[in-house]
Amino acid sequence: MKAQVQGYNLDTVKQNNISLVVRLLHRARVCSRVDLSREAGLSQASITHIISFLIERGIVFETGSVEGKMGRLSIGVSLNTNYKIIGIRLERDYYAIGLFNIWGELLTKFDDYTYDIHEPHYVLEHLIHSISVMLEANTPSEILGIGVALPGPFISHKNKIEIMSGFPGWEDIDIAAVLRERFPLPIFLEHNANCGALAELWYGVKKNYRNAVVIAADVGVGSGIIIDGRLYRGAIGTSGEIGHMSIDYNGPKCECGNRGCLELYCSTKRLQREYTLIAKKTPGYEAFSQKDSKEILEAVAQGDSVARAAFQPIAEALGYGIVNIINVINPDIVIFSDHLALAGEYLIEIVRSILHARLLPTIFCELELKISSFADDCMLYGASALVLDKFLEQPLDFLKDTPNE
Repeated sequence: MKAQVQGYNLDTVKQNNISLVVRLLHRARVCSRVDLSREAGLSQASITHIISFLIERGIVFETGSVEGKMGRLSIGVSLNTNYKIIGIRLERDYYAIGLFNIWGELLTKFDDYTYDIHEPHYVLEHLIHSISVMLEANTPSEILGIGVALPGPFISHKNKIEIMSGFPGWEDIDIAAVLRERFPLPIFLEHNANCGALAELWYGVKKNYRNAVVIAADVGVGSGIIIDGRLYRGAIGTSGEIGHMSIDYNGPKCECGNRGCLELYCSTKRLQREYTLIAKKTPGYEAFSQKDSKEILEAVAQGDSVARAAFQPIAEALGYGIVNIINVINPDIVIFSDHLALAGEYLIEIVRSILHARLLPTIFCELELKISSFADDCMLYGASALVLDKFLEQPLDFLKDTPNE
């Protein structure tokens, strides 16, 4: 059978070279044309043409002299530092909005808790108002786009949440269409665990991990998967839905229709129930039996015995689920994010003991475990990284008005 060969036209080559240069500038922040030529493997004439092209369109600007090799001074270039990104994290009981610069640094953050709102359309209206307020405080032309991290399973080609445990109605809403109707900006949606993985990929771990799993554990449980340095989404965007992986086929029925789903055993809701039961039976703790999950996890990190007694079976259940995903994916590292990661090293200690007992020794010895650099803000940072990832891939698509060549 004859192998298919696909060529590249000149426009594609140009787009790829522009993307490469923009990525290099993002990594270096400030760089000379000579350094870009060396790093990109392109001629100095090609780099000069690309940089002129990007300066004309406002994507790049000159910064003044920078010192290169042998102490020689060159004119530095950098990405437009006025560019900003709006990142949004939408959850079952709250949403958060952050304004980020192009380097992934959080400039402004706003949270709104929606415990009393049980209708998705009302939550969306609150969210739209908050976005409008943030846009009014900034120059719209400097906003590259809006990234939204959503609980899953999220069906990417429909822009819909398939099921939000404990909060029905979202499955009927095309969230992207609603936001695009109100805001003339590029808008991107992604499952929150995938956003967590993007945050680690762009802003987080410094070591060059090619294969990683980022665990997001809160009311639901998901994972973002990096394979060969790129986010893996699957056929319709639902890869990494480990919260609906069964760890007990005779277990209780989940809202998804499966039985014994992982998130029934290791969510923050389960943690609160376990803590309440133990605290009510423990002298001196009765008055504190109604702590919320964040307070319990902070107590776990501080060594509180009752909090740790409630937390241990939760972390063990998570470990059982992670054994399965490690055997399938074989990652270099597993990174823990979201609220359950607030337990810190005690979470790592319990999960490591489960993995040590249940993985092949060679697999276990080559694996690293880590708490996310962003703790429970990982998905918010990841929402901004979602826009950044698209911008670095196709920067010209983000231009409002592109001059004719």
